[in-house]
Amino acid sequence: MKALPIVLAAILVLGACAKKDDSDTGPDGWPKGISANFAPRDLVVNAGGKLRMWVENKSGKPYKVEWSHDGNCGKFIYDDSKGSEATLIAAVGAEDCTTKLSVKMTGKDEPLQKEVTATIKGSVKLKELVVRPDPIPGNWLLVNNYDQTMSGREVKCVTVEGKDKKKSSHGFAGGAREKTDEQKAAEAKAKEEGKDIEVVEIFDDITLNLRDAPFGPWTFEFANCSFADPPEGEKGVLALAYDLPHNDDYCGFYENLGMGKDCETTALDATVMDSVTFIVRSGDGENHAFFVELVAWEKYAEFHQGRSEAFGPLEAGKDWKRYEIPVSDIVKKEIDPASIKSVSFKVRREANFPDHGLILFDNVAFVGKGDAAKTE
Repeated sequence: MKALPIVLAAILVLGACAKKDDSDTGPDGWPKGISANFAPRDLVVNAGGKLRMWVENKSGKPYKVEWSHDGNCGKFIYDDSKGSEATLIAAVGAEDCTTKLSVKMTGKDEPLQKEVTATIKGSVKLKELVVRPDPIPGNWLLVNNYDQTMSGREVKCVTVEGKDKKKSSHGFAGGAREKTDEQKAAEAKAKEEGKDIEVVEIFDDITLNLRDAPFGPWTFEFANCSFADPPEGEKGVLALAYDLPHNDDYCGFYENLGMGKDCETTALDATVMDSVTFIVRSGDGENHAFFVELVAWEKYAEFHQGRSEAFGPLEAGKDWKRYEIPVSDIVKKEIDPASIKSVSFKVRREANFPDHGLILFDNVAFVGKGDAAKTE
């Protein structure tokens, strides 16, 4: 009978140890004081929104933190030099999308790991958008409808040159028409006498959009973007072929929004515009990621000042889809929305998307503030 108190005492000790072990464990099953946090907590984010992730470590033990992402549903921003924080910028799409995020913490003890699944809610507005409104709503400012603009046109540029005036930079590919001997002599004489003179240059085969401004491909580093023939069955669309050999490569195409008499790019006041709209689909059967930018800097300036943060990634899939993106969502940096000179579509390397391919675009426009027939 005397053995009973000893057994009871042992059970109490074991129970106390178990209780102590439980108290040393946090909500993630990690040691107390260490936690992985998410905002919003329910891991549900609207299209275009942000999911913030961070680790709190109050344990006093050093850990190295590594976040990772499966590449789905958006852009993952993570700086491994900071370690404890990461952000997912949700992609804009019509359908819901799920993505996996994981965090690993390594130290002297066993590594700690956690994996979660986040949901990106599809855009109801995007689901309701008519792909090709007919007629075009009255408050649309159509920038390009490619069945009308893919043929080159003659462009005349008139600039004033003189002692204190330098020739402007229009940036057209190829040279101007050869001038007559009389024109050359008149310009040379005016410069010699220090007088101002109107210099006329004529360029052939320049593609101009419905704003009477140039549009065309652009590249960075070793990327290659060019206009190609659309696939069979598609007419009157812009086909952008791209190839991105290296991680730092990116390229795309621009639509200037106005052009002056001197062929310099003029600005558009986007403060009276609600959104940018366009339609897009894949041209080769693969899904492709791309971004949209609004640009306030001169296209041919030396530095890339005045470029908005790229909005996206957006997705070009097998079917035509229309996007309508608020100007306020694109203009995040300190650029002047009253002086937008270009809208630009950019491709760069994105996880789970090919680094080359063909994307089709059409019906690029700005939607003015006010009512518009946007839904069926």
